[in-house]
Amino acid sequence: MRNRIFGTHHEAGDNDIAIAGATGQFNSKQVNFEAGFDKRFNFGQHWIEPTVKVSYLRQTRDGYTDSAGFVIASSGATTGRLTYGPKFGTVIDGFGPIKQIMPYAKFGGVWDFDREADATLSSGVVLANASTAVNLGGGTQLLFLNGLVLSVAGDWYSFNTELSAWSVAGRFGGPLSAFGGLPGFAPNAFISLDLAAAEANAAATVRLTIKSQ
Repeated sequence: MRNRIFGTHHEAGDNDIAIAGATGQFNSKQVNFEAGFDKRFNFGQHWIEPTVKVSYLRQTRDGYTDSAGFVIASSGATTGRLTYGPKFGTVIDGFGPIKQIMPYAKFGGVWDFDREADATLSSGVVLANASTAVNLGGGTQLLFLNGLVLSVAGDWYSFNTELSAWSVAGRFGGPLSAFGGLPGFAPNAFISLDLAAAEANAAATVRLTIKSQ
């Protein structure tokens, strides 16, 4: 067994707020439970890793009357979610300066079996609360003889067959010594360049990190 998931989490809050000059105080609670497992099965240079997880989140907020006399009703929300899907890949012997090539692919699904209802605006427009989602993804990692690693990954998501989004990410890094070192850093320091882009926020990020071990 590579990993077994089981846990609970509970939070309780005593909240003080101020809105438009009025103040108020209320209690809130959040309880989260999750259980599941994933296990990697190896077949020589190939592997497959099925995963399943069930989680349940309950959030509540007590009602209160603010200093202006307005009554704020209590509220609560629950989300019950099943996440599942396999991931599989292989290890290929490299060539030249490349030691190994490790491609992988994955398929995943999400089903919210307990969720908040869709909201309907006064104009009649319905704001759908997605109950299902599908994730397809994959990538590869190149391990070089000098310890450098290049990895790229991509994901595509579909929500209720009506919305879709994609994301891509990459990383290039390894021991600083592979670049001849850098004054002021230990020989075993690590450097990495990360790039990420996603359709959801229409933005791309680039980050350079240097860490001393």
